[in-house]
Amino acid sequence: GPGTPIAVFNPSMWERQDPVEMTVDIRHWERKNTSGSQYWWRETQIQLLDEEGNDIPVQLVPLTGFSAGVSRARIVFVPKMPPLGYRVFQVMNEAAPATAEQDAQALRAEGTALENRWWRLEVDPATGWITRLFDKTLGVEVLSGPGAVPVVLEDESDTWAHEVRAFHREAGRFVAERVDLIEAGPVRAALRVVSAFGSSRIDQQISLYRDTPLIQFTLRVHWQERHKMLKFEFGFNLEAPEIASDAPYGRIARPEDGEEQPGGKWLEFNGRARDARGTPQQVRLALLSDSVYGYDASARMRT
Repeated sequence: GPGTPIAVFNPSMWERQDPVEMTVDIRHWERKNTSGSQYWWRETQIQLLDEEGNDIPVQLVPLTGFSAGVSRARIVFVPKMPPLGYRVFQVMNEAAPATAEQDAQALRAEGTALENRWWRLEVDPATGWITRLFDKTLGVEVLSGPGAVPVVLEDESDTWAHEVRAFHREAGRFVAERVDLIEAGPVRAALRVVSAFGSSRIDQQISLYRDTPLIQFTLRVHWQERHKMLKFEFGFNLEAPEIASDAPYGRIARPEDGEEQPGGKWLEFNGRARDARGTPQQVRLALLSDSVYGYDASARMRT
């Protein structure tokens, strides 16, 4: 095709529709960063076409690293991918067709709140914690208390925490220095939360997408504390929850006893929550992680 080709592979044995974020070469594009502004990419025109020439919603996002000059741009889109297959897309330096009305209905961002067809998520600008997560499909409030709370716990154990079954002594909590709406495009809306505790900082991005119910948390932690550990706390509004986690070649049930548990790459919570009419609804939630493999669960869940 006439644009920059990109190939996306799905190694799973089932169809997927997940966010794809990547950097593309734009040295041949007409747009140049003549002003030297770090936000030049917001003014660049971009279009994404599939194999049949259909427009795919695409969004320009900030580069994740330093880029000298104007040779790169970063994009995000959410394609439907066949099982064990691939698709080839063309990135064009053209203006995509306007779909503002459709996008506004499917994905909205205002202040410190994000909303799509599945969720409404609200963040307290004073703390940076999630104060509301409303499931629009079931009509239930998912949280019984704040969510995604960075909690600092005392840790006087050795490297492997021998003979330590739980960490419950709280040293404090990270509190927001600022909460900003940094993305509000046709594909993704995102909040940036910068919070601090002691000498440590957390830079967190919370994202909702137009075409998937995924809620994405991207964190960068600058950790400078001694004899302390960091966990993120969620207060789920679930009655009699059943907890399961990743295990080699399958899943395993885990207790809700407040002790440290190996979680693998994901945790699943299955319980009941009542909607506004008091009708119990079955709720299933999953937490996936690429770097944290332990948690504890009691009246609240920390990972």
